[in-house]
Amino acid sequence: MKKIYLKIEEEIFRTGIEKILEDKYIVREVKNHKTIRKTDLLITDDNIIRDYSVVIYRDLNVAIYSQAKIKLLRSANREELLIALDRAVKNEIYTQGTIEIEEQKLLKFKEQLNKLNSRHKQLVSKILENKTNREIASELFLSEKTIKNNLTELYKILEVKSRADLVKTYKIILT
Repeated sequence: MKKIYLKIEEEIFRTGIEKILEDKYIVREVKNHKTIRKTDLLITDDNIIRDYSVVIYRDLNVAIYSQAKIKLLRSANREELLIALDRAVKNEIYTQGTIEIEEQKLLKFKEQLNKLNSRHKQLVSKILENKTNREIASELFLSEKTIKNNLTELYKILEVKSRADLVKTYKIILT
């Protein structure tokens, strides 16, 4: 049986992973990943970038921007964990579907931002400054109705539902 090392902070979470893996692997806890060989399998909840490791994230945004080869969220199920380990054994890449979908959304959002015309870019800038429609209209010498129409177009282009959605997505890109 193959040996797997766990560097998981929370005992209850670590115990759950041990239970899932006990039939297939020899599971050992490790306090410091530097004490194991580089070719040993490691499951961790720290953002450790190394070969032969599975990183389990609490935060989707951290997972999206991580350079880890194998990324899971804490919400991963048994099957996803086993697939990730199979890929880790082969030193391959694997990203949980949830993370992959969000990575694709952000990539698409970035591409769409690059295609905006100057008016739409102005609106994004003003929205990020927390300006109201009335304030934006005044600063751009336009009517509030024109701003509303332009925002409707902008939301369609960026495939967001609201001002808050746009701000949230844009801020994720900037972090």
